[in-house]
Amino acid sequence: MSPAFSIDGPFDCRSCGACCIAAGPVAVSPSDVQVPRHRTRSVRRMVGFASFEADDGVRCMKSDDGRCAALKGQPGVDVACAIYDRRPTVCADFQPGSQYCREARGKARSLFARIASVPSTTVRPPLFAEAVR
Repeated sequence: MSPAFSIDGPFDCRSCGACCIAAGPVAVSPSDVQVPRHRTRSVRRMVGFASFEADDGVRCMKSDDGRCAALKGQPGVDVACAIYDRRPTVCADFQPGSQYCREARGKARSLFARIASVPSTTVRPPLFAEAVR
């Protein structure tokens, strides 16, 4: 398991990525005009979002294999945001070491532990396959 997912720190975002894989869908408000629209999707009919939010123009970041599509690299080892200078406000406001950071790290740690317990003869999800070898 990666020490990057420790809830006690150090809180180095570039070697973590837990918030991008375990915090759930990232809401993109209509005021987040800097976020490339092709990186987002509608929240209509998504669990956790109300229909009025979709009507108001709220979108969320697309997800690839359970992680934000803008996250590049290997979670827990070396990661970066492909749209860092244009990321959603909620991402820019996310604070390393905050309660939400610690919760995301705890969820990521649980995900990695579950994946690591899958026998190597079983097909593993692409997100975690390399991280647990």
